[in-house]
Amino acid sequence: MSINKNQDFARHEIANRLFFRLYQCANMLHKTGTKAVESEGITTQQWAVLGALSRPEVAQGKGGGMSIGDLARYLLMSRQNLAGLITRMVRNGHIEVLTDESNRRTKLVSLTTPGRKVWLKDAQPKIRAYYRAALVDFSTGDLTHTLHAAILAMYILLGCVMDELSMLLLTIPVIFPAVMSLEIYGLGPEMKAIWFGILVLMTVGIGMIAPPVGLNVYVVNNLAKDVPMNETYKGVFPFLAWDMIRVGLMLAFPILSLGLVKLLFTR
Repeated sequence: MSINKNQDFARHEIANRLFFRLYQCANMLHKTGTKAVESEGITTQQWAVLGALSRPEVAQGKGGGMSIGDLARYLLMSRQNLAGLITRMVRNGHIEVLTDESNRRTKLVSLTTPGRKVWLKDAQPKIRAYYRAALVDFSTGDLTHTLHAAILAMYILLGCVMDELSMLLLTIPVIFPAVMSLEIYGLGPEMKAIWFGILVLMTVGIGMIAPPVGLNVYVVNNLAKDVPMNETYKGVFPFLAWDMIRVGLMLAFPILSLGLVKLLFTR
């Protein structure tokens, strides 16, 4: 019973620290981002809405806009919070809400001409300047490798508090588009997706056995009740070290994971 209480306490402490670090990062981005575009009368939330609606696939899609539900899912916001944001932006003339002609129960949100001007002509130069100032010491290669390292570290940390399927379902919709937008070793979209998928699955496995709270280590230790936890971690360490080397090799040499795919499916 005492061991279970200690395990629960350790998991709670790690989850608590991870949550508050992410919360601090979100607050910092909100504060500095708002300061960058405040002269245009928009906030970071409005920045996100304008950016989502300005994407070419939205302009070329049905009705030239997004349904409120689709927009809420894309921005990972609740419909209630998004509704208030949309009301303010409609009042400012940046967006409009129209009835979908193919389904009159659906409302489509789209940019107005003034809203498109604010986004393209007024806000974009300031946003680019904000990005340049934040990333001034990073080259494109540095940014790519930093993103890879951040993603892998995130999965290792998440392995302390949740299972593989939960991690993938929560993170892939956000992370995958960002990775696919990067230039990675000259890989095409299909090969890039395969390489990233293999890398993520390997890293998720590492997260499940990485200390201090690898969930699979606790499962194994619970089956061998007479073995101390530190001995279980000692037994896991060689596998953990080899997995880290394997991920490093995959990052440096994508051909290791793509060679067989190219051999079998490339004519």
